[in-house]
Amino acid sequence: MVSALTLLAFPAGIANAQGDPILCARNGEIAIIGARGSGQSANDFGGLGREVDSAVRAIARSLLAGDPLQVSATAVDYPAESVSVLAGTGAGRYWAGVEQGIQTTISVLSRTASEMDSKGSACGGPRIILVGYSQGAMVMHRVLNRLSTERNHRLLDRIGASVLIADPDKIPFEQGIHMHPWYMGYSGGVSGNFPAFSGGRLAFAGNVRNKVFSVCQLGDIVCAANPATFLPLSIVQLAGVGTHTSAYASNQFGAPQAAAQQVLRAVQGG
Repeated sequence: MVSALTLLAFPAGIANAQGDPILCARNGEIAIIGARGSGQSANDFGGLGREVDSAVRAIARSLLAGDPLQVSATAVDYPAESVSVLAGTGAGRYWAGVEQGIQTTISVLSRTASEMDSKGSACGGPRIILVGYSQGAMVMHRVLNRLSTERNHRLLDRIGASVLIADPDKIPFEQGIHMHPWYMGYSGGVSGNFPAFSGGRLAFAGNVRNKVFSVCQLGDIVCAANPATFLPLSIVQLAGVGTHTSAYASNQFGAPQAAAQQVLRAVQGG
């Protein structure tokens, strides 16, 4: 199931991805697929959550500043379980929810790509942007890895960019991705501290890295994790949680705009 945003939720020019057909005239359609973070309600911000909604709006403003085109945004409908369930008996439910998010995103990707394919060359090129925050960033990270592992070039070639905000699967010092801010490239996500539990972190394949715009704030316990911060009642841990939940509400360090411009250059042949 896919939850789509309504036309009224956005400035003029952004369409309801579920109800409106994809239009490919001039620069055509750009489709955004977003996944909210852990514990965020499917009823808020059109199902995107606060951080992804903010990033989607920034992408749309950047895209709509140029030649007229159609921008759609679709929220992935998945559980987005709170991380609190990991401390109890709900860990299986949490990871099952992540897997549901991966599968649902790939389903939305496939449907969107098929509709674009049906429009012919006017709707060609990498016209899809993935956006995720926290657990949603993990979902999008793993979508890219799964498509790469499965050599699903049909869908990979349709993805022009992915904005991963506070990604738990972030790899330290990964080369070839776009890091925002640049100096946070050293940081690694929390998944690496619990590999047996999380499945660990998997580096992006070479054909994917240039599509990745990773966002991480200094001190974020999720994307800039340090094992020492997981000591009980750690002041650093509490600060890290605060950074994670407040740093990205209105600032993604230019990543959405950079992602939008990369996609525009690709579809315009620039």
